[in-house]
Amino acid sequence: MKLTRRSFLAVPAGFAAPNPEFPSLEPLSPGHVILRGVAAVEGLILPATRARILARLALGGHPLAAIGFAWDQADGAVGDPAAIDLVAFVAFDRSEPPRLLALELMTYANPATSDPGSLRLDTRVTATSDGARIRLARNAACYRSPTLVTRSAWIDYLAWNDGGPLADAPIHPPPPGSIAAELASRRARVRIALAAPVAEITPALLNDMRLFRPLMPSAPALPLPPGTSPPPAGSSR
Repeated sequence: MKLTRRSFLAVPAGFAAPNPEFPSLEPLSPGHVILRGVAAVEGLILPATRARILARLALGGHPLAAIGFAWDQADGAVGDPAAIDLVAFVAFDRSEPPRLLALELMTYANPATSDPGSLRLDTRVTATSDGARIRLARNAACYRSPTLVTRSAWIDYLAWNDGGPLADAPIHPPPPGSIAAELASRRARVRIALAAPVAEITPALLNDMRLFRPLMPSAPALPLPPGTSPPPAGSSR
């Protein structure tokens, strides 16, 4: 029998969580934790820094978990030395290992936020009331100078995609050159990278997705019109 690194490092089945709707994060090795459900021995390995379960969601009737974590770029990642937290969206099935379906920037902050060109991004993760989409409410502040700050707010949506990487489900196309447009372009790379199952979230994977590249928009994202709501499930809007 051929052993994969994921099965070799997996926590014994006796430590499994009580059911797949309530996954567990367990220590694995220095710098890593493993996310597991109940039936599968294998799990998803991810960085341990600030790793925590942010939310348990039902998307299109399927159980998901939102997992927050950070990576200390001094330990090998390549990119801007900003403070970055990511959120991973993971699906659970009683007979399969956890499946990574999306990775998104959750928070981003340059070391010196008053320097021209520095930026801060914050994200709040929820599900829409009908359970059809994940809602990413974004707020960004871009420092054009120590005294000039451009602020913007918008909402990104993710939708279930037949068990594959979550689909981008925007209400309106993001303005060209905006932070929202840059995140959408990275989201496309994430979907390509997650077409095959991922056993471990590594610096090489994150760098390939460009999630650690500096956020340097040429224009601020525009807020959505007041009262805007997500399109109905199955809509092409």
